[in-house]
Amino acid sequence: MVFTLSVLSGLALAGPPPLCQASCLTPFGQVIGKAGDVIVRSNCSVECVDPTPIMSAHPGHPDGVYTGIGWQCVEFARRAWLSQYGRVFGSVDTAADMWTAVRTIAKPNGEAVLPVVAHPNGGSVLPAAGDLVIYAVDPAQRSLRFGHVGLVVALTDDGVALAEQNWSNQPWPHAGFSRKLKNQAGKLHDPQGTILGWLSVQQGDQ
Repeated sequence: MVFTLSVLSGLALAGPPPLCQASCLTPFGQVIGKAGDVIVRSNCSVECVDPTPIMSAHPGHPDGVYTGIGWQCVEFARRAWLSQYGRVFGSVDTAADMWTAVRTIAKPNGEAVLPVVAHPNGGSVLPAAGDLVIYAVDPAQRSLRFGHVGLVVALTDDGVALAEQNWSNQPWPHAGFSRKLKNQAGKLHDPQGTILGWLSVQQGDQ
């Protein structure tokens, strides 16, 4: 899988809010990993919500393309697909909402739409590199109170290697991915949360 976009713009102009500056696992905005050429940054902690819009550099868009708010998991997912497909998905309130809301991606000008298919966890279709793994909301866990989304960067012998933002908010222990999810009898398993499934882009003539 090839990623091509790494340059970002639109960092917070007035600095992150207090919850994004205190008790950080790593400083807000610090690079903690890289999936191909797509940079992953620390969100300080899962308590941090900085509403400042992130505008990611993209050819033909001098002001950048909106990819989300820093440095949430959805922002990374949108930026990764912008890099991979030159397209973005529309606005969602939470990562979990992506499971039912994201059915297309389009170029930043709204043209050249590609369909997105949701594959339920444990179904007949296994994830592939480039798919987005979607977690369900779990109000009992702060890290999953809005769900979560991660990017499949590689298949492994027993599961997938995942890249993600705003999960541990610490430097990745591996080169190119943050952690692995196990495949148990055709179903991805994570003891920390419920995986709804994964979203795949159906590529045709681009």
